[in-house]
Amino acid sequence: MLMAAPLHTEVADPVTRLLRTHESLGDMKQRHRALPASLLADANHFIPPAVFSRAARLTFGIATSRPGRPVWNLVISNVPGPQFPLYCAGAKLVANYPVSVITDGMGLNITVMSYMGNLDVGIVADREQMPDVARLMGWLGEELALLVAAQAPAAPTATPGKAPRAKPKAGVRA
Repeated sequence: MLMAAPLHTEVADPVTRLLRTHESLGDMKQRHRALPASLLADANHFIPPAVFSRAARLTFGIATSRPGRPVWNLVISNVPGPQFPLYCAGAKLVANYPVSVITDGMGLNITVMSYMGNLDVGIVADREQMPDVARLMGWLGEELALLVAAQAPAAPTATPGKAPRAKPKAGVRA
């Protein structure tokens, strides 16, 4: 599902920014669910294949031309991966860094894939639009550290007869 969503970069606090982005995505997903799932399939029955093919080529041509470039230059994908170990010829997969594509007009593609309780991040950039992509990786680490620090549990308050519950740890490899 492709959605244009605000990332709320105008919000300085990382936790508030994440929560606002999450809310915006939730609102967009609700609106997307309102469309009938059969809409595209039904349209294919009424549009002759030759007309559909020409319209698709024209749309893609306009979207990737200089005057018709997309209004976005960043794509972020979240791909849920398996939470059990994968093996190839007896070797255990320890990380699964995704690699995606850059199309004309797109400057950056960030894909996040979960695997075994961790998040693996793949970053692909257009070197002309983003020649300093290595700096982004450092900034990503800094922002994740701020989120982790903000979520650090307060000093546990002991309840007589009860041990404090440990929070599960989620790892992030970037």
